[in-house]
Amino acid sequence: IEGCRGCVRSCVFCEMSGEHGAYRRKDGHLLGKELIHYYETHGVRHYYFHDDLMNGNLLDFDNFLNTILEYYEKNNFPDRFFSFSGYWIIRSQKQFNAKSFEKLFRAGGNTFVTGVETGSDRLRKVMRKGFINKDLEFNLEQISRYRMKFYFMLISGLPGETLDRKSTRLN
Repeated sequence: IEGCRGCVRSCVFCEMSGEHGAYRRKDGHLLGKELIHYYETHGVRHYYFHDDLMNGNLLDFDNFLNTILEYYEKNNFPDRFFSFSGYWIIRSQKQFNAKSFEKLFRAGGNTFVTGVETGSDRLRKVMRKGFINKDLEFNLEQISRYRMKFYFMLISGLPGETLDRKSTRLN
């Protein structure tokens, strides 16, 4: 499934904006209907988003989740009838709260891959990642609470990273 191209963030090291251009996305309701179409036509229930990030536009992502949950209710399907996975960006608790994570779980959220890059808020700010450790910890708590899976990518040897700072973060 492809719901978007490009990214809403501008990380200094990333090639996605150059490779895929400015961020563009499908309407969340249409994206939900696309999954439903594949289920009704071919019996597909498990999806992987081939996006740079599945939660780039939070309004569209919420509309996607609502479309899936409404379909479950209309057809007497249990929560998590579908499952979906893909790349994810860390959002603050204000942007994507505990109720949002519950909805994500109920709709079928399964596995998320995120570029955390480093444990250092300072270096992440230099990279323009757009989140801090507090945000990461909240996301991990919620994903763990609902027994979803989370994989993160790290970069070792970032410009500006000293052995002392790296050692401190590893401890």
